Amino acid sequence: MEHEHEGYTYQIDKLGLKDAKECLAHLTEMEFFDKGLEALISSPEKLDKLERMLFRTKVQLLNENGDLIPLGKELTEKHFEGRLPAYFNVLVQSITHNFSDFLLGGWTTGLEADESPEQ
Repeated sequence: MEHEHEGYTYQIDKLGLKDAKECLAHLTEMEFFDKGLEALISSPEKLDKLERMLFRTKVQLLNENGDLIPLGKELTEKHFEGRLPAYFNVLVQSITHNFSDFLLGGWTTGLEADESPEQ
């Protein structure tokens, strides 16, 4: 998914299954699905862990040469320095891209038992 914010373009990719399960467990532990942004800002350590899970491999910045550069620790700190709202914007876009079904409450679709008569 391509995301533009404040004149920058980001490529946000989906997490693999293992990483998505770990990230989902972390978001649940943070109570993100109940508290939203409040959960993100309540613990810097948990926020750093979430950043590592989402940014380091699955969010890339399009540079002025047209190359996609992974948002590693140093680039994340340099790129978002003095731009905390932009940091949260990209973080929330990454969460939304990966977990929109959970955010919309539709994650149970398709999990209901089949009630059709046996044949």
